[in-house]
Amino acid sequence: IRDRPYDVVLGTFVGDWRDAADIYKRWAARQPWCATKVSQRDSIPKFLKEGSALLCVPLRHEKPEYALYPFEDVARLPQIAAAYREHTQLPHIGFAPFGWENRGAWAGINYFPAVPSSEAWQRVSAALHQQGDYVFMLPSGFSWVVKRKETRSGPAFDDTVDFERRKEMTVHNANGRPWSVDDYEAATTWRGLSVKLCHGSAAARETALKIFLDIARLGTSFVQFDQEIGGGQAIPCYSKTHGHPPGFGNWMWTDFRSLSEEILKQGKSVRPDFGLSLEGCSELAIPYMATIWGRQGPEVGQGRGVGLFSYLYHEYIPVLGDGYSTGQGMLYTWGSAELRCYRLANTLARGLVPTVYMEQVSLESSDEWVRTVSQAFLSYCRPYPRFREYLLEGITRRPPKVDCAEQDLWHWQADEQGEKLADGRRARKVTIRRPTVVAGSFEAEDGSLGTIIV
Repeated sequence: IRDRPYDVVLGTFVGDWRDAADIYKRWAARQPWCATKVSQRDSIPKFLKEGSALLCVPLRHEKPEYALYPFEDVARLPQIAAAYREHTQLPHIGFAPFGWENRGAWAGINYFPAVPSSEAWQRVSAALHQQGDYVFMLPSGFSWVVKRKETRSGPAFDDTVDFERRKEMTVHNANGRPWSVDDYEAATTWRGLSVKLCHGSAAARETALKIFLDIARLGTSFVQFDQEIGGGQAIPCYSKTHGHPPGFGNWMWTDFRSLSEEILKQGKSVRPDFGLSLEGCSELAIPYMATIWGRQGPEVGQGRGVGLFSYLYHEYIPVLGDGYSTGQGMLYTWGSAELRCYRLANTLARGLVPTVYMEQVSLESSDEWVRTVSQAFLSYCRPYPRFREYLLEGITRRPPKVDCAEQDLWHWQADEQGEKLADGRRARKVTIRRPTVVAGSFEAEDGSLGTIIV
């Protein structure tokens, strides 16, 4: 510890994780990322401050067999938003589409023209905005899928010629060659042959800036740095032409921060309600992001999620709920409806922005699983606009201890000796026990305490 170039304090405490977080927050609240609270941040569009739900929408692909959701045309989105506003009693509904990208979902960097067309998105975004709703798009940050085979989320393509022309802006290994991940033969993955743009490359930042502004010009209110977890660069770069020191370094964050500042500066001139989002929690990014895709809801597979980040920083930045891709068991399988409802209950108890895949919360489904989850989701949305000073802007406090019964929830776990699923994989059901009731407490700016029991 004596050799550290920074101060270190080592101590002990008595209590649980919230006690530890309270100690930490006494320091964190004095840091630059806690300079301005949500209620005073004009960089956060009103949709998040007043209450909204974000519905993830996998779009229909050009080939019917790849349809992930039965949309004939994105022009229907304003009508659908109005129906969800009526059922949730929220003032705003947002859509996060997957598959609008020219190369298919998560296949940066050549996103345009958009699917079904850039003009179609401009029309639908204008219609949504006029009625108080919005579009939220998720380009793949600095990730560049150079080529991949046809997947359920996009066509086959090969941008090798473009890569050879612009590869200098990518992350380079110590041997001088571009870093890459080659999953091209694994046709079921979206990654294909992928490289990463380098945070320290001026050309890479200029490329990302143009992408984000072009997406804003579609009428998009929120644009997320997807796959750019926390805003840091996980892979060291040894390029000799980018101008940064070799390997890891502080430049990985500072160059990302500079890019975020420039995107916001120019993006606000394109759309006054423009805001940035980031996949993964990050303290340093709080002042530059309108929201963060926090992924605080896992219950299985990746451990229990306690909502630490939102407990610390709820009054400084809205945090999105986590869709369904984390903590539901095996990938692309759904556990019991009660497990999904439990996670949605935690979203409300933690004051997170309700975020779901739309096929799970259909307004007109005959499927028992979907009906159960939809009923919970619609119910859990309703308190937000009525108690926004607590659920959307309040300081998270320790909730009361609730003594209640537990219930059995189940999820799928891969097992070669288990039951054969519809897609041919084998798995077994694993049961976990969770409390029937959860609670959350928030302190408003006037000092009053609000507790919600779900």
